[in-house]
Amino acid sequence: MLQELQKLQSSTASLPQSLQSSFPDLSATISELRNIVTSKDITLNEKATRVGIEVRDCVNPLLEDAKKRVRELVGIATSEKTTEHANGNRVLG
Repeated sequence: MLQELQKLQSSTASLPQSLQSSFPDLSATISELRNIVTSKDITLNEKATRVGIEVRDCVNPLLEDAKKRVRELVGIATSEKTTEHANGNRVLG
């Protein structure tokens, strides 16, 4: 799980700034999950409980925001493609 969190954090850092700014809580959420998983002061059951709470309270809303943003971007791209067709411009793809 730690490796996947590190991959996610690295991938997030390589996104364009405009996308990074769309999800300001992502880095904090990844850090919190890493802190929970690596904590030596709590039991495995408590870690599982805390990770579940973090997923419910932070990860799920982030994923919903991401889906919403992707839908908006797809809508914009579709709208632009339709406009290009209407204007008689050549559309690649």
